[in-house]
Amino acid sequence: MKSNREYVRDAGACPRCSSIDIEGGSIDVEGDSAFQKVGCNNCELEWNDVYQLIGYQVIERAEGERHTTDDPPVGPPYREV
Repeated sequence: MKSNREYVRDAGACPRCSSIDIEGGSIDVEGDSAFQKVGCNNCELEWNDVYQLIGYQVIERAEGERHTTDDPPVGPPYREV
């Protein structure tokens, strides 16, 4: 079984058998975290993917609106605006 670090590095593959034949269900949000039940069609392992809120990305801004935080956006596809 992969460690959490190995699983995140190899995202998109089963943590037990490394198959990419996996399916995810709906995402449940609780506070600043989200959880998605995932299952492997090869070895039948089921697990939860765990997501953590790390920031936000503005999709569309009103004309003339500026980026107002001193913190730069985090990680791809974020970029300084």
